[in-house]
Order: sequence, then structure tokens, then C-alpha cells
Amino acid sequence: MKKKFIGLILIMFLITSIGIAQKDKIHEKVKARRIAFITEKLQLTSEEAQLFWPVFNEFQSKRRAIHKTHRGKVNFNVMTDEEVLTHVNRQIEKEEKMLILKKEYIAQLKTVLPIRKVAMLSGAEKQFKEWMLTQVKRRTIAKGK
Repeated sequence: MKKKFIGLILIMFLITSIGIAQKDKIHEKVKARRIAFITEKLQLTSEEAQLFWPVFNEFQSKRRAIHKTHRGKVNFNVMTDEEVLTHVNRQIEKEEKMLILKKEYIAQLKTVLPIRKVAMLSGAEKQFKEWMLTQVKRRTIAKGK
């Protein structure tokens, strides 16, 4: 009985590890495609790319951190007015933090890229997200889900 239990735990651990590895692999593919997509859209030179990507990656990391602190599902129908107000104020704070971060990020980018490429970045990011959504929809439809 003990051996079966240990075996079951090992199998569960293995399945979890495989799932995590696949998720990491997908994340790396998306990251590589984002790099290629944005590099192409902005027509970054190799020198610009070397300076740009560390700044971009730092911004992405800080942006994710802000989003993580303000996650969670909210059901306004069961909240008091005071709780709703608190939630609205937290959303405004989040947007303010994002705006401050974006201003800092743009100031940094202007030191490594021409302003025209800095201005084009937001559009390139949106195009990449749209492209990714299209890819996901195609795969979902192809699988029959």
C-alpha cells in the first residue's frame, strides 16, 4: 500500500513537471516570436536591439508586477458600496502606477531608439497581441473546441 501511494505521488509529480515544462516551452516560443515581430515592425538595427530589449524586458517585468498586485475576480453585486469604492480607487491607483511606469519607460527608450521607433512600439505591441489571438483562435477552431 505504501509503495502504491509513493508511486502515485511520483506519477503526479512527473505529470506536474511535464505540464510546467510545456508551459515554459510555450512561454519561450511566444517570447521569441514577440522579439522577432517587434524587431521587424520597428526595423531595429542589431545595435538598437541590443540596447532596446533589456529596457523592454525590464518594463514588461515591472508591468506584470503591477498587474499581479491588482488581480482577482470581483463581484460587485455582493460588495458593499464602500468595498466597491475601494476597488475603484485601487483600479485608479493601478492606472496611475502604469502611467508613471510608461513615462519612465519612454524616457529610457528615447535614449536608445529614435523617437519615431519609440512611438511605433505601442502599435507594434498591439499588432502582436492581435496576431497571437488570431493564432490561438485558429488552433482552437482546428482542434474543434
